Amino acid sequence: MANVRLLPDIDVSKRKYLLDTNFLFCVFASVNTSINNENRQKKYLHFFEEAKKQKLELLVTSFALSEYFNRVLHDYYNKIWKIKPENRGKEYKAHFRISADCRDCIQAIKEEMNDITSFCRLVDDSFSVYKKENYFPYFDAFDFNDSLFAHVSIQNECVLVTEDRDFNAPVFKDLNILTANDTMYRTREN
Repeated sequence: MANVRLLPDIDVSKRKYLLDTNFLFCVFASVNTSINNENRQKKYLHFFEEAKKQKLELLVTSFALSEYFNRVLHDYYNKIWKIKPENRGKEYKAHFRISADCRDCIQAIKEEMNDITSFCRLVDDSFSVYKKENYFPYFDAFDFNDSLFAHVSIQNECVLVTEDRDFNAPVFKDLNILTANDTMYRTREN
């Protein structure tokens, strides 16, 4: 069974941590994205502060940044922009993406991504050198990016910090996981 730790239990002997996109949402996003549990969000923020103090190596991938950018932009559109009376019925591509609000949102996301990369080392996923027989087993989880996170985590011998219950899938049994999601923790350990 995988090694799953529940925050705030941080194993400082593990020096490298790969940050899943949902962790980035908790710590950096200016738009409320997916984690609506304030207690769990506080635990991720605490981990981030402790990691900086302990000089732990925090890793982030380009696909995590891509997911982050797209999700924050879409969440801004769905949760803020399109509910304004003057924007009701307006479409994402036809109306929002050409708006000044979109440009402002993109600028804010760029600043957040600059913060992320100032605290985290961008790790190369080396996708071009993956061998089908070593990589494709993770596809049984039905999520391409989760499969990438698993592979990068194992290849870099680091702990994956995630909120994502998709990592409960048996195919991810070799991962070391740190989470504040007690539901995920209980499921993995049973």
